[in-house]
Amino acid sequence: AISNNGLGTTIEGTIYDSDDRAITDFSSSHLGMGAIDFTPEAGQNYYAMLDGEKFSLPEVMEDGAILNIGLKNDFFTVNLQATESAENQAFLLFAHVRGTVYHAAPIAEAERG
Repeated sequence: AISNNGLGTTIEGTIYDSDDRAITDFSSSHLGMGAIDFTPEAGQNYYAMLDGEKFSLPEVMEDGAILNIGLKNDFFTVNLQATESAENQAFLLFAHVRGTVYHAAPIAEAERG
């Protein structure tokens, strides 16, 4: 999350579905950055509540991919899951910091899991 002054800021909120059921809480961890584990359902609409203000989330798409990146024993693990209609798409993995690309490579079919 970025504040009006362009700097990262601490936030806390909750994601709700269209029936106003709380799905999951979230918060930033450092300089406005954070992570959330949330798999939306096709046909459902979602919104986030932050400081009493409602923010609609983008429409859920039926086709696409999920990318998870983890760190274990000083190694990054990358897991890409795609829907059947998206699994024949070309996927590229880029690692960059402040505009400098440190790694760029296609994700080969055999490496997909």
